[in-house]
Amino acid sequence: MRQRAESSPLTAIILVVSLGGFVPIWLTTTTDNGLDNVSAWLHVLIMGIVGIRFSWVVSGRTRRLYEMIFWLFTYIFMGMAPYVQQRLGIEPSTTLNLDSNFYDAAAIMVLIGSFAVMLGSHFGIHKKILVASIPRVISQARANILSIGAIFLFLYVGLKIGFGSFFLNRSDYVLARMSAWPDSSITAMVTGGLNMSLLVAVVAQIQLRKNYKALGTPAPRFLPAITTLALFIAVNPFNSPRYVFGTVILAIFATLGASATLIRYRIFSASAIVGMVLVFPLADAFRRSSTANIRDQGPIMALTSGDFDAFAQIVNTLDFVSSNGILWGRQFIGVILFWMPRSFWPEKPIDTGTVLAEYKGYAYQNLSSPIWSELFINGGWVALVIGMFLIGYYLRRLDQKTEIALVSSAGLPILASILPFYLLIILRGSLLNAASYFLVIILCSWFVTRKAVLIESLRPFAISRAPR
Repeated sequence: MRQRAESSPLTAIILVVSLGGFVPIWLTTTTDNGLDNVSAWLHVLIMGIVGIRFSWVVSGRTRRLYEMIFWLFTYIFMGMAPYVQQRLGIEPSTTLNLDSNFYDAAAIMVLIGSFAVMLGSHFGIHKKILVASIPRVISQARANILSIGAIFLFLYVGLKIGFGSFFLNRSDYVLARMSAWPDSSITAMVTGGLNMSLLVAVVAQIQLRKNYKALGTPAPRFLPAITTLALFIAVNPFNSPRYVFGTVILAIFATLGASATLIRYRIFSASAIVGMVLVFPLADAFRRSSTANIRDQGPIMALTSGDFDAFAQIVNTLDFVSSNGILWGRQFIGVILFWMPRSFWPEKPIDTGTVLAEYKGYAYQNLSSPIWSELFINGGWVALVIGMFLIGYYLRRLDQKTEIALVSSAGLPILASILPFYLLIILRGSLLNAASYFLVIILCSWFVTRKAVLIESLRPFAISRAPR
């Protein structure tokens, strides 16, 4: 049954007032310590522009998960966090000694990139996309094959590092994996292959179960249950980065129907900002200890922590390029060839976050590198504008195809159940660290749906006039 597409002006008004007015005023009044930092006010402009865009995306006639996540990240990590940091004169603990001369240029970089995404989104609208081009039906045989293969991979990794290692804290779990696979490229491929193959398999099994329920027939239980158990052993709050565990949880919620209707989508989107500010800093409690280490610092001080160092890394990117020049695609080559072991290519580029950390002399080097930094360090302003335009273009295409699939079959495609939430990892970076997981998500999603699309009875269904 097709959902009647209706925009929600009330939702738009509430979000615009909240994100463009209330939040900046709240942050300003709670960080009033006498500092007169003119650069900080650029982030009020970012919050205003991005807040309006976020409100428009959330209150529109279609669900746009991909673009919503982009603006969610930009509002918090490029607007709220750096505004608080500069107002209080506090640098994130992981990115000290920032050169304040680059603050304004970094904020302008964020704005230019954001406008490029908006422009790309506008040109990404296609007035006629056939539903036949969208994978909507899952092959049960292929989903079962993926589940069995992922379970065997889980058993192999468990035997290699010890099943008890899955319940170590994150730091000790990394050491256990590195002991089994000393080459970091192989470790990344094994970990990404395990975690994301299990996630895609579980999402596929959930959707198959919903199909069985719709037909009124009994659904298999054993294989879905075993696959789900293996997933939550392999990816849990103890051993996994919060972004990865969050991707798993949100993907399952989405598969179960968190964005099945416009109302649910709007509630989820509006609450996501609150969740990111309040829950995100607490989700790393088991990073270095198996006993939870909860930091009771409040939302304002949480925004000054190393969790929100993305804008600081853009500042460091400008600093790096001013001293060393543009790298002209070297970092992108490392991303494309992430799978190549360093034993075969000793000069293989390291991830951009580490490049910046080494340049600044930081002791802790596992740092973020937001997409703005990745584009700029590889190709300067030209790469930034073109790259962000293409991101906006393809996010809109993905959102449009996803909406058609939802309207025509009331089912969220496999890729759209996972990739929008993994987009947070891609946006925060580094891209090299995100590449292995991303490739597994794409390949496994293609594997469980491709045959189903080929045998599907193709129905002519199109959007005659796409909403802008």
